[in-house]
Amino acid sequence: METQDPATKRLSRTRQRLFGAFLSAALIAASLIGIEVAAQIAYRYWHGNWLFAEPPQHHSQLMRRHPYLVGALKPNVDIKLGKGTVHHNALGFRGPEVLLKKPNGVTRIVLLGGSSTYGTRVTDEEAWFTFLQQDLGTSYEVINLGVPGYSSLEHLIQTAFWLSDLSPDIAIYYVGWNDVRNVHVKGLQADYSDFHGPSQFENLGLLLSENRGKMVSVYLLRKALFSRLFPEPEGQYTIEGTSDKLTTKMDSRALALYERNMDNIVAICRKLAIRPVLVPQLLNYDRLTADKPYYWIPYIKERDLKRAMTAYNDALRNLSQENRAEFVEQVLQEQFRSDDFADEGHFNALGGKKFAGILAAYLRQHSIN
Repeated sequence: METQDPATKRLSRTRQRLFGAFLSAALIAASLIGIEVAAQIAYRYWHGNWLFAEPPQHHSQLMRRHPYLVGALKPNVDIKLGKGTVHHNALGFRGPEVLLKKPNGVTRIVLLGGSSTYGTRVTDEEAWFTFLQQDLGTSYEVINLGVPGYSSLEHLIQTAFWLSDLSPDIAIYYVGWNDVRNVHVKGLQADYSDFHGPSQFENLGLLLSENRGKMVSVYLLRKALFSRLFPEPEGQYTIEGTSDKLTTKMDSRALALYERNMDNIVAICRKLAIRPVLVPQLLNYDRLTADKPYYWIPYIKERDLKRAMTAYNDALRNLSQENRAEFVEQVLQEQFRSDDFADEGHFNALGGKKFAGILAAYLRQHSIN
């Protein structure tokens, strides 16, 4: 019987060990890939899109902490987004540079709203605030004060403390979406401090654990480690739904707080001799059809968001009539389709141009200059 010499045996064992190591590494890699695939699928189910396909999350580069508003835009920011740019000017507003003092002979317009006013998912060149400036021409100056996630409560603070320096002639409020998220929150605080406020730390990328990257498994592992080893008290909150959660019933408490905020906003504008123009919120209802909550709004099913948003728009219309403020009904009369939106509620360039055109036509028709 022929036997292998020691050198051949050692070589054979080495090959076996290498093959075993390779096989183990391959199994580990396959397991990690499987975990990531499952995590991506789960993320898409809850958020409606793939994390790896999302545009780069720039919030951590765009936002800074603010002592009263949780977060505000960083000034002097330039980020490439596709073929365009996202620019914050020296005053910390989205868009081109402007002077704090209003130029002579110009009608100054400020825009207030959340991410759909700020221009999430589009470049400056594709955003509706840019199209509005182009439509109105050089006799107008459009300044965008929109900030992702801001609700009527943050707009109330902006109106009370920012607009006196800017001295605008007109303040346009495109609002509602971020207030609807408070519907059916049990024990909703009058200052939104139990849910909306602390949730903004996460939404605006102000928590170290919220650096998402492209891999869901890494993102979740980072969140788990931070929650256990480096807990961040900011942004920690626990909410509970009322007995009417996930029903079609309207939440009178949440709606009343929204009406209160908008009523105060109109009153402050009048005190500052600013013309308030209220614009109803549009959403892409063709994409909001599921029998589950939309991740941004925990206690309303997607398919019921149109009902809720209509109630808030109706409240805004009624408030404008009671206060003899302006309400741009034409926005609701125009037919916006799914291809006007980049997602569930943010305009793409096509929708932004259409939306800006409606506002420009309204302002020209109702000019008081």
